[in-house]
Amino acid sequence: MHDTLTRKAVTEAFSWHKFRARRRDFGLSGWPSQERWFLAYLHSEYALSELAQATARALTLAGRPAAVSLQSVWIDGTPQASALATGGRSVACELADLLFILQEYDTGGAVTARSGLLLQAKIARKHDRLPSGASTRKERLLLENLDRGEPLELYRDTGRSAGARIGAYTLGGALTGMKDCARYVLIPKELSWSSAWYWAPYLVGWPPSSSSPRIRPPTGIVHAIQRAAVAQAIGRTLNDRDQLKGCEWSRMVWDLLGDYGHVIMAGYGGQRRVNTSAIMSFLASPTVAWDLPAPGARRRPTLGPRMVAPPPDRETPAVTLDDGGPAISVIVITVRALDSEERRE
Repeated sequence: MHDTLTRKAVTEAFSWHKFRARRRDFGLSGWPSQERWFLAYLHSEYALSELAQATARALTLAGRPAAVSLQSVWIDGTPQASALATGGRSVACELADLLFILQEYDTGGAVTARSGLLLQAKIARKHDRLPSGASTRKERLLLENLDRGEPLELYRDTGRSAGARIGAYTLGGALTGMKDCARYVLIPKELSWSSAWYWAPYLVGWPPSSSSPRIRPPTGIVHAIQRAAVAQAIGRTLNDRDQLKGCEWSRMVWDLLGDYGHVIMAGYGGQRRVNTSAIMSFLASPTVAWDLPAPGARRRPTLGPRMVAPPPDRETPAVTLDDGGPAISVIVITVRALDSEERRE
């Protein structure tokens, strides 16, 4: 896959123009958390459809066109963690803001791969530097220095009451911390990065060491998702529910997942809690075949190859979630291979 071509994939939903409009709305909203405001935008149908479109384009450039859709579930809270870091240091903080899941299906609808990644969002002034506040220090201690030989206890609320307990998970392995299953996402505090205006508004990465605040190299979230889809993995492999024995990571993720009703978010401009993108796929050419509209606007066709979606009886499968509600906000990327007939259409 040609990285340079993928990096040029432009999505209006993640442009600086849209970010600054969203930033100005936050200033007028009176909403207390800038971080949660911008995270909610990732769950909008508009943003999800553009991510699906960009991912489908990248897969076509890689020589394996597929049908791509994204589904999200938003909740207002975050799971809380209690654990031991290396050196016997105790840490209590939120686990992460968002769980990304990438699932792949063959042409017959059977799962061929599934993986997951935790994202911890931080509002930052510089595009490649984590902030240094108290909450960030706690989260870094957990994510970068977790003692994986000790249990990681998760709860649904900060009170960590017995009724809110999700479970305890000993991730094990030779690693320290959660680099294999977590990343940071940096979001500008102001209308642009103070260090480099040309970097994208949402940047994903990991520091080279727990003593460094630098993210090297940062990657735009659209490009990061494209790369994950082409590599057929995002973060760490996720086993099926009936194959959880011996994989505490998979057991933890399935315990975090759940279902949520189609209710409206209060305080986020009437956005639904559960959203699904359009199904996107491109055949021989990655040229955009439709201009994705802003929310509420009509879709406008443009010149270029036709955007192809599977027939109604071959829709991209949606993730199956448990009753009872998730303990973390979730975005699921579903990729379904196109059969020979669909490729000829």
